[in-house]
Amino acid sequence: SSGINAEYGRPGSVFLILVAPDDFNWFDQQKIIDELWEVYGIRSLKMTYEEFMREGKVDGDRRYWVKGSEVAIIYFRTHWNESHYTTDEHWEARLKMEKSRAIVVPNIRHQVLNLKLFQQAFLKPGVVER
Repeated sequence: SSGINAEYGRPGSVFLILVAPDDFNWFDQQKIIDELWEVYGIRSLKMTYEEFMREGKVDGDRRYWVKGSEVAIIYFRTHWNESHYTTDEHWEARLKMEKSRAIVVPNIRHQVLNLKLFQQAFLKPGVVER
């Protein structure tokens, strides 16, 4: 076994792409989906963050499930900045992902460093030096 099954250790787990409802990058996303399947035999799912919030469940072993499949990797193509997280439920869903066994790309630590709020704070004199 290779790829996701070797790294994550759960045959049949899926690669999930989270997209915006009005996302027009369908072709490049489909290329990722096709390549994962054709080259590595990895099944992918694509859904919006809101669909994922409704349908995703974490079991007692911290495994994330959606549409009857365990999710090995959650790949964000949406929710890149704080303006996308408009409700407490959005943040709660993100926390649930981070606490699960799924590999989240990017993880919250990397994503937070790209938030304007944090970038502005790091520009203040003396912050980086500390």
